Amino acid sequence: MRDGLTGTLVDPADPPGLARAIAPYLRDPELAKATGQAGRRFARAHLPPGELSLQLFRHLIGPPDRASDAPFHIP
Repeated sequence: MRDGLTGTLVDPADPPGLARAIAPYLRDPELAKATGQAGRRFARAHLPPGELSLQLFRHLIGPPDRASDAPFHIP
């Protein structure tokens, strides 16, 4: 992720910061679209197919030691 080009980095423990980061995208749909397209191009150029989905999946379920807490089995 390239802050300001392919998205906006925000401390996950900072809800007001998240709100400030989202606001420009809500006010400017063209900015949101352009940033999303840039992010998609960056991911396709720098990640092998399926890697983005795998990284997102791992982020959502947590580190491997938490995998047993997931609501379904992950082989």
